[in-house]
Amino acid sequence: LIAGTAENPDEGYRSRFSHEQESARQGYYQVLLQDDSINVELTATLRAGLHRYTYPKASDARLIVDMEPTIHGHQHPVTQIRVVNDSTIAGMKYTVGWAKHHYVYFYAVFSNPFDYKLYSGTEYQSDSTSVTVNTAKAVMSFRNLPADGRVLAKVGISSVDEEGARLNVEAEIPNWDFEGVMKQANTVWNEALGKIDIETSDNDSRTVFYTSLYHAFIQPSLASDVDGRYRTMGHEIKQDASYTNYTVFSLWDTFRAAHPLYTIVTPEQNQAFIRSLLRKYDEGGILPKWELASNETGTMIGYHAVSVIADAMMKKQCDFDVKKAL
Repeated sequence: LIAGTAENPDEGYRSRFSHEQESARQGYYQVLLQDDSINVELTATLRAGLHRYTYPKASDARLIVDMEPTIHGHQHPVTQIRVVNDSTIAGMKYTVGWAKHHYVYFYAVFSNPFDYKLYSGTEYQSDSTSVTVNTAKAVMSFRNLPADGRVLAKVGISSVDEEGARLNVEAEIPNWDFEGVMKQANTVWNEALGKIDIETSDNDSRTVFYTSLYHAFIQPSLASDVDGRYRTMGHEIKQDASYTNYTVFSLWDTFRAAHPLYTIVTPEQNQAFIRSLLRKYDEGGILPKWELASNETGTMIGYHAVSVIADAMMKKQCDFDVKKAL
C-alpha cells in the first residue's frame, strides 16, 4: 500500500523501469513495469484518459489506486474512492496548497470486473463501498481477464463534480477502441504542431523545436465539462454552453513569448483565452495574475493579463468584449 522510495523500490509497490522499454509521443505514453512485467499504455481525449494494462499472468492482475501523492506535500484534507459497481469506481481529491481550493473529480470504468479492498491510509475498511478520508486507497483484483491479459480503463475527470467526470468520459470515450483514441489524439496534435513547418537536416534540432512547440500548447488548459458546466473564481458551479473555461494562466511566464506566438499560429484560441480572462475578471473583480484551478494564487508581480490583451487588440484580434477589456 506504500509506494516506497526510488532508492529502495522493493520496500513498496514502486517498480523499476528502463528508458529502453519506454516510449512517448504526442497523445501516447508506454512503459514496462519491470518488477512485475506489466506493460502500461496511456492515451487521452480532451477531458478523459484511456489506460491499457497488459498483465503477464491473468490470475494475478491487480491495480492500486492511491490518492496520496501530490506536489503539495500532505495538504490534501479530503480524498474519496467510491465503488459504483464491480467494474466502476469514482471519487475526488480536494487539495489545499498553492491553489487554496483545488478540486479534481474522477469516474473510472474498467473493461473487466474486479474484487476490491478499500483503505484509509493503510487501515483496511471492511464491508465498505466508499471511503472519504485524508488518504483513500483501493486495491483491485481483476477477474475474467482475456487471453491477452489486457485490462482497459476509461477515466473521466472534472473540476465540477463526479457527474461531470462521468459525462465527460461517456461522451468522449464511448467504446474500448484504444487504437482509435490514440489515432485521434495523434491527429489533433499533428494538426497543432503542423502550424509551423521547419526545414533542417538536423534531426536533433527538429526534435527540440517540436517538443518545445508541444510544451507551448499544453496550457492554458481546458476546464469546462462537455455539458458546459465549470467552476467559477468564487467556486460556484455555473453552466454556459457558449463559453469555454480555461485554467493554468501562468501569465508571468507566458506574456512575453507564448501568447504572442498564439497570436500568430492560433489566434482564435488566444482570443478564447482572453474571453476566459475577462470572465474571471467578472467573477473575481480583477484580471488574473497567476490563476490555477479557479484560484488566484497571487504569484509573482505585475499585471500581465494586460499585456496579453493589449497585444491581441493591437493585432486587431478582438473577438471579445473590447470595452470591458479597456
